[in-house]
Amino acid sequence: IPGIKYLDQGSRNKGEGTRNFVVFKPDLVDILKRYAVPVAGAGNFDRQGGTRMSPFELIEATGSTPESLARVNDPEREPFRIGAVQQAWHEDPVTHQDLLAEGIRLAAGAGARIVCLQELTLSPYFAITEDAIGEAEGWAEEIGDGATSEFARRMAIETGAFIHASLYEKADDGGLGFNTAVCFGPGGSLVASTRKLHIPVTAGYYEDRYFAPGDTGYPVVDVGPARIGLPTCWDQWF
Repeated sequence: IPGIKYLDQGSRNKGEGTRNFVVFKPDLVDILKRYAVPVAGAGNFDRQGGTRMSPFELIEATGSTPESLARVNDPEREPFRIGAVQQAWHEDPVTHQDLLAEGIRLAAGAGARIVCLQELTLSPYFAITEDAIGEAEGWAEEIGDGATSEFARRMAIETGAFIHASLYEKADDGGLGFNTAVCFGPGGSLVASTRKLHIPVTAGYYEDRYFAPGDTGYPVVDVGPARIGLPTCWDQWF
């Protein structure tokens, strides 16, 4: 939607390596195509020159605030820009975090006030198979001092943006863990955590083998001038 920036990132294999894309976009791709313009300065590995450039290509959908038949008065606040960074999982944790950090910096530098990262931010999506519980348990962590919390907190402090991330939360009783969304504020404090409630049970999404249904509800919290909740994936349909 013109006037609001949305950031989405993906990756695709291109030639000898993987190219990442960072795109500010609305929900509908056709709307994005009408407003998207490439931003100079981003690129990929220059094979001829041998110089590593940014692995991201930024596309922004911006413009004036859209007209609304329901609006009585002119907007009094500037648009609240949201970034969503998503990329392929990298087995090396340093590489994975470095690439995510680059996408976060790019989004925050372009004006995103909150940057949302992919589901199970630092781990692979292990629920594509039925019998990887041993692997999954190796990714389980606690909120606050686990790898995902530390990464999100560090990036929030560095960029001054709210950082939304996702992790496999370890259960206190040693049973199935939770698919949990967290958000850290610019000061490094935990703003919210929400456990995914609606757990898919289908081929390719064997989440019932790994995640217990959440019990937190959907708390709505302040992120600067906006208020948000943190549903995860299938939660949005209910």
